[in-house]
Amino acid sequence: MMEDRTLCFEAGDEDGELRLDLFLSGRMKGFSRSQIQKMIEDGLVLLNGGAAPPSRKVKTGSTITVSVPRPAEYEAVPQDLPLEVLYEDSDILVINKSAGMVVHPGAGNPDGTVVNAVLSRCKDLSGIGGVLRPGIVHRLDKETSGVLLVAKNDSAHQNLGDQFKRRGVNKEYIAIALNPEIPDKGKFATKFGRSRNDRVKFSSRVRAGKEAVTEYEVLARSKTAALILVKPKTGRTHQIRVHLCESGHPIAGDKLYGRSYPKTSPENTDEIAALKSLARHALHAYYISFIHPRTGRLKEFKAPIPEDMRSVIKALFEIELQ
Repeated sequence: MMEDRTLCFEAGDEDGELRLDLFLSGRMKGFSRSQIQKMIEDGLVLLNGGAAPPSRKVKTGSTITVSVPRPAEYEAVPQDLPLEVLYEDSDILVINKSAGMVVHPGAGNPDGTVVNAVLSRCKDLSGIGGVLRPGIVHRLDKETSGVLLVAKNDSAHQNLGDQFKRRGVNKEYIAIALNPEIPDKGKFATKFGRSRNDRVKFSSRVRAGKEAVTEYEVLARSKTAALILVKPKTGRTHQIRVHLCESGHPIAGDKLYGRSYPKTSPENTDEIAALKSLARHALHAYYISFIHPRTGRLKEFKAPIPEDMRSVIKALFEIELQ
């Protein structure tokens, strides 16, 4: 069991006039800015021995003490939840994850996840991912729908994990991005890491980070948006969302990285209404291919595009995608 711990920092010349929450965001890796602000509000942060609001400016030589609470403990338990299975055998499970379903338990999502549902279906799941992520080889964001691969034993998990590391797994996503003025085809190849200003977010505008590569091609355009086929070559958290947003074409409905919709005009009223009908970001993991860990044969799967995105695609681009 992890114990409470205390972190101590001293502000240097380079930190002068930084807000307290921003200062700690830059020092406490793995903590979001909102988590840090809550710790400050809960009295767990002392600036020069006293309480201070998140907006208080630190000065050179200031001492900051943080009492980090013991993290909540979770246990993934089987739950009989709806799960759309695309394929299953003794080694792997391929599902079509619904939008709004979290992949594995964690802070704010102790249950009701893909892992809970899979544990109910598969009793002897791979344990490589640990007690909270058994069988999970890769992840999808909560609001992203689509094809998700699960390993049912350790051998399959290790094999598939190696394929992901070697970039031997091919994935394709369908996205609706705002602003149709985007080149027909393109490639983003950037460094990638957490945003310095907001630890919840990730960014390609970092001095140092991991490599992130995303290829795309435009399938159709409307007055307000572009329908895009996206092929990520790496699997960084929020990678597609960040690359499209920072290129000026955020995914429609993205509450974290998105921007406001264009102003309504007589020419785009119906399109804006269709886009605003989305209750989540318009990103769907459409296709995956890999080598089966036991047979050595190529396996390919497609997850049907869900109704919420299909209706918007039809309204904006006048095409039917399955």
